[in-house]
Amino acid sequence: MKKNLLVLVLILVAAGLAGCISVVSHKTEHPVPTALKHPQVDPVIAEIDMVAKLFSESRKGIAYETIARRPGLSPHARVHLIETVRKDSLPQEDKEKIFLVLLQNPGGSQATKPCGESKAEK
Repeated sequence: MKKNLLVLVLILVAAGLAGCISVVSHKTEHPVPTALKHPQVDPVIAEIDMVAKLFSESRKGIAYETIARRPGLSPHARVHLIETVRKDSLPQEDKEKIFLVLLQNPGGSQATKPCGESKAEK
């Protein structure tokens, strides 16, 4: 009898407390500026980042070299390409070839040429 009464009391307490728990959030939502929702990403930099994710070393080398030959690369894209190739696991010969192609690109910026030359020598 005591056992049945204890079970009944527990059920009634659980049923009574089930509706009493409520979570209240006081967070206020601030509007996000449009520039942060859709940041302007240079498509060449996005392409360089995608090439870095390839598994095939030979395809990476070809893709990096194709990007390095592209006329009109922005200085920011050139520096990003140099840094990405430098950090990549490509063979040293492939890296040097990519750097030389980038340096010989007639649209090369004077600001990135010393950077590329120093990276190619290492």
